[in-house]
Amino acid sequence: MLPADGAPAAAPPGAPAVGPQVSVSLSPPTKAAQPTYSEFGTVSFDGNVELDSMPGERATVALTSATDTGWGCACAPSVLLLTAGTARAGFTVTVSVPPGTLASIVGVLTVTAEATGTVFSSTSSAHATITVLPYYMLRVQCNAPIINMSAGSEARFNVDILNLGNDNDSYDFRIDNERELRAAGWSVDLMIPTIPAVPPGGRMPVHVVIKSPPGLSAGKGAQAIELNVSSAGSRARGEVQSAVVVLQASLKGGLDGPFNLTMILVVVIAAAVAAALAWRWRRRRARRVSEARGNAEPIDVEPDD
Repeated sequence: MLPADGAPAAAPPGAPAVGPQVSVSLSPPTKAAQPTYSEFGTVSFDGNVELDSMPGERATVALTSATDTGWGCACAPSVLLLTAGTARAGFTVTVSVPPGTLASIVGVLTVTAEATGTVFSSTSSAHATITVLPYYMLRVQCNAPIINMSAGSEARFNVDILNLGNDNDSYDFRIDNERELRAAGWSVDLMIPTIPAVPPGGRMPVHVVIKSPPGLSAGKGAQAIELNVSSAGSRARGEVQSAVVVLQASLKGGLDGPFNLTMILVVVIAAAVAAALAWRWRRRRARRVSEARGNAEPIDVEPDD
């Protein structure tokens, strides 16, 4: 706006000088990072800065970068020098996604370029996004993998499936040696809860029920049960993650069966009754001997053979 006398208006105090404008760009606009349980997922973007006009002989552009998720990032180089013959320069910005980052998280990268010269300054920013690819990992554990059981009885193993991946997952189960178990007279069943998906860091309890054949003699060696668990999520990506836990069911040896325990009880009771009868007989015999000798008090006498 011109004043009344038609002279140009003076610039307000402190206003930046009008000069070249800097622009910054990143390519591609989005990238996918693949961290793992123990390793960073690193991605790099190509960047360019450009001045729409060149003021004098040179200009300096300082680059800074940041992510809204706090992931580490850096520009290389971080300072660019533009000369009269070159008003454009390239750089690379690298982002490191930490191990274990959840697949549901999306990070936004911001790169800011600040160009300065002798008579001007200009600032511009560019953005890119980082998506986190899922990875699948599981652990199968059982706190009591060995069980002692009697012939013809049933036992249960409590197994935990732990989701160590960064995405929701579901699991498939099988007994690798089920055919051999059934051929030997053993039966095995899986009790699996109805859970659509296990979140990262979550667990799924599974029960393996084993029944030993009734006619198998006690004292036999341990029978192995091979439980195989595989990740359904990893199967969809083409590289199946699985784990196997070996459980053992051992038949109690010696006289631990129900029939043998009954026999032991009968023998113990019979021995106790016999001992009591023998003691009473000895007391009566001792009393008779004492009376025959005229003694007031009986004395213990060993029975005749």
